[in-house]
Amino acid sequence: MPLIIFLTLLGIAGACAGVLLSRQVGRVHHLTSITGGLFLGMATFLILPEAFESGPWPIVTLFLLAGCISFAWLEKTCDHSLHGEEQTKMQAMPLSTVFGVVALHNALDGWNMGIALQVSTGAFARAFSIGMGLHKCVGGLAIGAILRRPSAGTARNLMVAATAEAITLLGALAERGLIAHMGQRWTVWFLAATGGSFLFLAFHSFAEAKRGAGMSHTVRFGALGFAVVATAAFLPH
Repeated sequence: MPLIIFLTLLGIAGACAGVLLSRQVGRVHHLTSITGGLFLGMATFLILPEAFESGPWPIVTLFLLAGCISFAWLEKTCDHSLHGEEQTKMQAMPLSTVFGVVALHNALDGWNMGIALQVSTGAFARAFSIGMGLHKCVGGLAIGAILRRPSAGTARNLMVAATAEAITLLGALAERGLIAHMGQRWTVWFLAATGGSFLFLAFHSFAEAKRGAGMSHTVRFGALGFAVVATAAFLPH
């Protein structure tokens, strides 16, 4: 739980920075690429192998797709984009709508953290911490920018953005409480859904980086993030 609290605080810091620096948040595409590589590596080397080893592949695949689709729906509903035109579009939506979808996204982030940390040890845990830390920082920047309302004061904007990111911790607490009352089989299904969400977040990060910095840049930094996890996979645990 201390690690999840720390990652939540990183998200809060990123969201507050997004409120204060909304016009500059599009300059971090290299971090987006690295995050995508880290998520892809975690899904490939840790989450999905564990899920497929522990459960029948048809059901694991079903939950994998469910995790991927759920995050795809969230991003389609509320695009956490670093690009100015998307920020403007999201700022035109009712604040309650944007806040609700962002809060759900962050709750699922917290849930995924709890699930992933159950099977992450040693170098894997460190790679996961780097990947999720970058995700929360970069995602927080975008969240702060889209939740910012010029008509509201700075203090209110900061409070709204920080609250949205703090819901990450509630998602982690919900995961801990529910898993404690459910069998090991459900842990496998949730693990598969987490793997699916990581795959979607990876390719969404690559698409975002490509739009802002080009294919060559995205491949280089994405490969760097993937290599970090690949290296961790072959270290003794």
